[in-house]
Amino acid sequence: DCFAGWGAREQATHDLKKWYVGIDLNPDLVEWHHEQGRGDIALGDAMTFKYNKECTIFICPPYSDPKTGRCFEDYNFDGFTERAKALTQCEWLKIVMNNCPNFKEAIMVCKIVDPGWEQYIVDTKKNKSHFGVNNEYVLVVPGRN
Repeated sequence: DCFAGWGAREQATHDLKKWYVGIDLNPDLVEWHHEQGRGDIALGDAMTFKYNKECTIFICPPYSDPKTGRCFEDYNFDGFTERAKALTQCEWLKIVMNNCPNFKEAIMVCKIVDPGWEQYIVDTKKNKSHFGVNNEYVLVVPGRN
């Protein structure tokens, strides 16, 4: 999980009795996880993180604005560059899939699905969040093996 965030996917993984590897670019958030006893979340950058073991990718990259295609959230910590803010969620998924060449499947929850990625939508959830009422899409991309 290259976008560990507040740990929802980490908790779901543990509930399913699966092994979890998570990183996040926000040092304050990673420190908070460590204070909570979550040692399986480390400081790392999704653009450069490499994992060569067989795995399932399970991510929810930063949300993008449908009007601009840019990141909704204005992260203000080192490493979250203008280039990172300009990536769509599907572009993030592509980066992570390339960095984890032995993935069995890639699962992503996102708000915007780039053209050509619609074929991977397996579920649509309507939800109400701090972004208002919206859809979240669950994509499952089969691995290359």
